[in-house]
Amino acid sequence: MATRRQLLTAIAATTPLLAGCSKGPVDGINDENQRQTPKNEATSDEIETLSEDPECSNPDEQSRLIVTPRGVSVVAETKEAAESFTAELGPEMEFEIVETGDEYAVEVRSDAISIEELRSYTDDRSDLGPVRVGLTTPTLRRIAQSVRDSLDQSEDVSAYSVYRIRTGESESDRIVAVINIQGAEGLSPSSDVTFYAESDGERRTLVDKSLFQVTEVTEDNNRILVHIQLTETGRTQYRNRLREVVDLQGQVGQVLYIDVGGETVWNGGISRQLAEAIRSGEWSGEFSVVFPGRDEASAFTSTVNLIQLSVPAETRLERC
Repeated sequence: MATRRQLLTAIAATTPLLAGCSKGPVDGINDENQRQTPKNEATSDEIETLSEDPECSNPDEQSRLIVTPRGVSVVAETKEAAESFTAELGPEMEFEIVETGDEYAVEVRSDAISIEELRSYTDDRSDLGPVRVGLTTPTLRRIAQSVRDSLDQSEDVSAYSVYRIRTGESESDRIVAVINIQGAEGLSPSSDVTFYAESDGERRTLVDKSLFQVTEVTEDNNRILVHIQLTETGRTQYRNRLREVVDLQGQVGQVLYIDVGGETVWNGGISRQLAEAIRSGEWSGEFSVVFPGRDEASAFTSTVNLIQLSVPAETRLERC
């Protein structure tokens, strides 16, 4: 049975940090959906669509990489309609106007507004369509290409197939890759990652990995810093829950923890400057944690961000 640290190391090996290698077909999976061309050759952006996650023909050697984008889409008849809608939303929202053929769509990727609130903007406008959960087909194709590029660059992935899973109206379509990965026997279902605070014997979960992303890993005076950005929802939840167990006006000790799959991998405190920013509401949701070495930092980063995407998404690697 693999230890948690072995699991983290195995997952870290799937990130695009290594040189590329040739990919062969996955046994038992549609060869036409295999990516076999070199990474620098142009390929079709078409992607096979399924109604449910694909089966693995060899569970002992294969795993699934599952990418579920976060966001909603609003169809607009014209680009002008899309632009006027984004002007109403305001600059604090994260959005993108996407051309989808004869129409346009506004993809809203901010957690700061609900579907019900978005519908209040669109219900009285004839030039805007319904609000749909999930992102558009062009964006899903870009995500699929990012997955392909990442897997092309990993020496530990010998073959893979990438699919779009079409869901119902109530959830987002997702991208799923079935991959042959060396050391798959050391993988178990993807680890949960949580930040929590503990003070005077009281423990409170602050956020899980769906509410933050690792943005950068840097080195400063022989310290490895992992820089983290919370989503808008994550920032608000982190602040409110932290104040329930920690007195931010007093001396704050080593009260913060990161837990990966039941194992504490980091413990730290809060500086007076950060405590004041959190307490006053001026905190941006950015902070850094220090790891003892690059291996530990890489393992944590890989667990949170298995691949780098340009859109918010939940990404996990699971054993077939």
